Amino acid sequence: MLIFTAASALEVTVWCWDPNFNGATMKEAAERYTAQHPDTTFNIVDFAKADVEQKLQTALSSNTTDALPDIVLIEDYGAQKYLQSFPGAFAEMTGKVDYSGFAPYKVNLMTVEGKTYGMPFD
Repeated sequence: MLIFTAASALEVTVWCWDPNFNGATMKEAAERYTAQHPDTTFNIVDFAKADVEQKLQTALSSNTTDALPDIVLIEDYGAQKYLQSFPGAFAEMTGKVDYSGFAPYKVNLMTVEGKTYGMPFD
């Protein structure tokens, strides 16, 4: 699942793990996006999953939002923890994405109080 932490920018930083799965998918997505938006560059950073979680938790706990990426990949079970523990830290995607084509349980995992903050990924 993708969780968006900031508005769109000309330089987009993505934190992910597993360069053979979600890292590779993010690189493909970046190539497709930049084909239509050539002024945008992507900085895709692969970490160990535990490192992504630790860096995200540390930045959110210290309210150091400038240390956060624009997009962070979070496993389903962790999304509610972050969304409920750090209200206002993530960009709302409600109305920007048509979620009707996704399994409702996946969308519910990234929805709090009727507002959706991510994109189902797998």
